[in-house]
Amino acid sequence: MRDKFSRELKDSSQTDPNEKFLVNEISVLEETKNVALPNFLPRSAFLSLLQYKVKRVSNIPMNFVVEVWDYIETVVVNIMMHHCDNYPPLQSSTKRAVLNLISKMKEQSASQVMEIIEIKEIPDKHKFK
Repeated sequence: MRDKFSRELKDSSQTDPNEKFLVNEISVLEETKNVALPNFLPRSAFLSLLQYKVKRVSNIPMNFVVEVWDYIETVVVNIMMHHCDNYPPLQSSTKRAVLNLISKMKEQSASQVMEIIEIKEIPDKHKFK
């Protein structure tokens, strides 16, 4: 699962084979060179390129979180049902409790990942001086 995520992330971060290498980057740098404003620095060009790259891969971590929690849910439910085989009255309530807990954890993980992605999409929020 992790290897699949890594390959997917690498594949999506690489440019299209039909695209020419670094054309977007060069065009953004050309624009910054042509604009003669004192506050328009190449740093802004870098940040716009970074933001573009982050947006291209931003859905992949979310998909990974969903896959991980689906796997965890399957494993935990199977283990709990195996241990509750001898106690049929406990099976339904145990399964419901496990599913509710995993649902809450899945929502928390998803919101944390979305928060991290949103922070990365706004690079000016974290300036290094």
